[in-house]
Amino acid sequence: GRTSFERGEYEEAAERFESVLGRVEEMRPAEASELCLLAGEAFQKLGKSDAARDIFKRARDFSPDDLEINERLAALLMQLGDAEDAEKLYDRIYKKFGEDLPDSGQIRLLLALGEAQLASKQAKPAIDTFKTACELQPEDPAVLEALTRAYEAANDWNEVVALLQLRSRLAVKKGEAFALYVQTGDVFLEKLRDRRAAAQTYVTALELEPNNRNLLTKLMTVYSDTQDWSRLIEVILRIAEMVDDATQLAKYYNTAATIAHYELGRFDEAAYYYEEALDNDPASDAA
Repeated sequence: GRTSFERGEYEEAAERFESVLGRVEEMRPAEASELCLLAGEAFQKLGKSDAARDIFKRARDFSPDDLEINERLAALLMQLGDAEDAEKLYDRIYKKFGEDLPDSGQIRLLLALGEAQLASKQAKPAIDTFKTACELQPEDPAVLEALTRAYEAANDWNEVVALLQLRSRLAVKKGEAFALYVQTGDVFLEKLRDRRAAAQTYVTALELEPNNRNLLTKLMTVYSDTQDWSRLIEVILRIAEMVDDATQLAKYYNTAATIAHYELGRFDEAAYYYEEALDNDPASDAA
């Protein structure tokens, strides 16, 4: 069975392990738990997760103080969608083993416990769990990301914004910082209904990716809603610079002209945009 497992022949390995699982009580506990762990992994690789769970439980019965076996069982419970039992098991694991582990080991268990709490709709306990992990490593990206999701689950959007801003400052990669700024702007816009804060955040993101059309479109919508006409024209013209299709380009210039004409009373500027629209599409609305 071991040989088959090492070769990746999991069907044969599982068959051979199954033939001896009924006699593991005759083995020494450590040997029995090791065999059950390997057998459970073989069944898991075959997609037989229910059988793997039962075998992992037997492995734990033989070695209740084995951290790896307990973690494997808890992870499998999560995989099977049994978040409540996984949460209870992770809680017991952390209380039993946590103090003896280095910070990295404690954080691993706390993250797993918090994820199980989130999956079982326990947002506030998850927040407390991730905060405990933060005390060990205040700037750990995985911990901060998990804590952000926990506050999202609790609908505490001010805390979400604070965490997103912190993560933006700590981000090493430009693409990561950009995504976090955009996410922050989305929270301001969609959850806190603060359009001005959203616009300021989007502008900060735009400094990292000046030609991101999706973000420019978001800004266009915000400036339109806040009637910030001058900035709206600026954004429309920036998008126009990226457009190759003459008909589409004419529409952007016509929109800019209409705003300059009717909202700002800047007639010379409006006339210039109308002319640009006609140059690109003589049949446009600017006619």
